[in-house]
Amino acid sequence: KISIDTIPYILSDTIRAFGVRVEFEAESRGSTPFGEEFISLFIKKDKTLNTILQHYRVNKYHGERTNDCSGWYNSESSTIMVGNTFTSGFKDLNVVIKHKIFEDFIDSSGECEQKVSERKERSVLKFNLEKYIIPK
Repeated sequence: KISIDTIPYILSDTIRAFGVRVEFEAESRGSTPFGEEFISLFIKKDKTLNTILQHYRVNKYHGERTNDCSGWYNSESSTIMVGNTFTSGFKDLNVVIKHKIFEDFIDSSGECEQKVSERKERSVLKFNLEKYIIPK
């Protein structure tokens, strides 16, 4: 699935970017779901479009299920916010990444239960005169 991101990425007084999102999904008989979503940001310069952020992953999920109540599922979701600090004339992009792990299991009374653990991490994408650098 391809979609236009409607968030206004105002990166300086005179530069506004727009985003294109690409989403991939796959499933193998319901037992191993997998999906990813990426965003790329573009700006107009003269009569061309320049890519300033290429294929940044904003969503990912995957898991494995062995039966009705046994398995796991991981999800990762990123939120990009335009910051107030500048690098090379463009505002930095602040990213909050939420990680969730879901574990399904049968408890001691034979009931299906789910344990969920969460954590957040933060990252900053900085412009290097050509594009935003994606940390490894």
